[in-house]
Formats: sequence, C-alpha cells, structure tokens
Amino acid sequence: MEYSEEQYEMLRRLAEGVNCNDLSEEEQEMLWYLESQKLAGARVDIEDGLYKLTEPGKAVLSIRQESERHKQAEENEKLQNAVREKADREAEKIAEHRFQFRLSVFDAIFAAVVGALVSNLDRIIDLIAKLFE
Repeated sequence: MEYSEEQYEMLRRLAEGVNCNDLSEEEQEMLWYLESQKLAGARVDIEDGLYKLTEPGKAVLSIRQESERHKQAEENEKLQNAVREKADREAEKIAEHRFQFRLSVFDAIFAAVVGALVSNLDRIIDLIAKLFE
C-alpha cells in the first residue's frame, strides 16, 4: 500500500517514539490511521500516550528507506554519468584544439618550405643540372 509523504514522515518520527499529546489534531488523525493499519501501536508500558512503530510499520518504513536509497543511488549515477560525459566532451574539445594547432603549425612550415623551394627553383634546377653533367 502506498502512503503519503506526511505519513512516511510520521512513520520516521514513530521510529523514535511519539507522544500523541504533543501532536496536532491532524497529526493525531494520521497517527490513528497508521494505528488502524497496524503500523503504529501505543506503548503504555513505557509512557502513557507514547506510540512507536510496530514490526509491520518498521517493515514499511524500511522498504521506503531502501527505495529512497535506491532512487538516490540512481540519481547519483546519472549525475556521475553527466559529469563524465562533460569531461569526455571537454577532453575531445582539447584534443581537437591540439590537432588543429599542430595542423596549422605543419601548414605554416609546409608553406614556408614550398615557398622557399619555388622562389629558388631556378637555382635548384641549375644545381641539379650541374650534378648530372
């Protein structure tokens, strides 16, 4: 059975013990409902008006807490995946930037070498011709 957030909060409080005299009228009605569901019970042996969780109530609260831990773990995993993906994108961006930088340096060096060869082409041809004479 599903319970409201307020009812689960009351179950959490009941785990420590709740004095029904300290509750508001709305909270008392919620307490009576939980008692009718056999999730809470009076502990007159300890203190008059004290209510605590019963074993079924502890089981319901335990299942809820496990569900919350599972949801939190899933959210943490999603967050870690998002952070990891962002880090991967940043690493790819840096690698692409490095590649583009190296390519531009190579392009500049290649252009300078080809420019020097072309500007001295007549001398290079004369030198090659002399080698084969």
